[in-house]
Amino acid sequence: MVEGSQLQEAQAISVLHELLQQTFNLFHTERSSVAWDTILLEQLRTGLHQQLNDLDTCLGQVMGEEDSSLGRTGPTLAVKRYFQGIHVYLKEKGYSDCAWEIVRVEIMRSLSSSTSLQESMASENLSQGSTRRRLSQPSSSLIFPMAFVLSLLMALVLVSYSSGRSLGCDLSQNHVLVGRKNLRLLGQMKRLSPRFCLQDRKDFAFPQEMVEGSQLQEAQAISVLHELLQQTFDLFHTERSSAAWDTTLLEQLRTGLHQQLDDLDTCLGLVMGEKDSSLGRMGPTLAVKRYFQGIHVYLKEKEYSDCAWEIVRVEIMRSFSSSTSLQERLRIMDGDLNSP
Repeated sequence: MVEGSQLQEAQAISVLHELLQQTFNLFHTERSSVAWDTILLEQLRTGLHQQLNDLDTCLGQVMGEEDSSLGRTGPTLAVKRYFQGIHVYLKEKGYSDCAWEIVRVEIMRSLSSSTSLQESMASENLSQGSTRRRLSQPSSSLIFPMAFVLSLLMALVLVSYSSGRSLGCDLSQNHVLVGRKNLRLLGQMKRLSPRFCLQDRKDFAFPQEMVEGSQLQEAQAISVLHELLQQTFDLFHTERSSAAWDTTLLEQLRTGLHQQLDDLDTCLGLVMGEKDSSLGRMGPTLAVKRYFQGIHVYLKEKEYSDCAWEIVRVEIMRSFSSSTSLQERLRIMDGDLNSP
């Protein structure tokens, strides 16, 4: 319902505003202040507040009296009920650390989904030739600040898992920090506004359900994560890539990816025996390989244009966001295995 293509501009802005406002309210309670790192939480609140200010302007531009009921019906009301369910869940669980962690991951997924809504809004503004171009201006784009908000939500996990739990395969706190830095670098590499590349958009069919599926065992999860990072490293380590991006940022990204791969190489040696040697040729790992094959085909078809690389950069940021859930599950698995 939130990502539905049938949403009109006013509805889309109302839904996005409600999603951000409810997220802001959720992380602005006394219970939330107790649960999370104070500095990271304040940065998250600031980022959300900035986005809400942008949307307040948009609401004033596109919503007239006839739209005053949007907040009480349809998709916007569905978002409100969704967050009511989250509040009920937290209360039922006594606001435990685990309950907050489940909610944090859930909010990351809902905010990741909202990027599609933001892109459709930018597309509608462009196709209508509207004078209301605030959402599609590079200086005030909501799409890429969302990556900053998501990176802060990722960072909050460190509070939950850094207290005495070290992964047996050495997927340390630093591994998560490096991953966060890599996502930030991908955001900084942006060279074009999304509004210039709308005609090049493509659904690469990222195998999210397979990658994030709770049925993954530890060895499978490590194999999938390793494949995702290796394929990303290979993608940004080609001659074509070197010509497309800022050299300094690209080299920093390659270094960060290489560091994460080194960590995972150790993990693979520790948890994968001969019986697991076929993991890279089947199931979720193979799905990741095919996903990247599609990306390479797309780039070749588009002759490695600037817009094609920009579309791919945003796509990789999304897959990275999904990979963080997998890394967190690995930490949880190890905590369960190491618990008395």
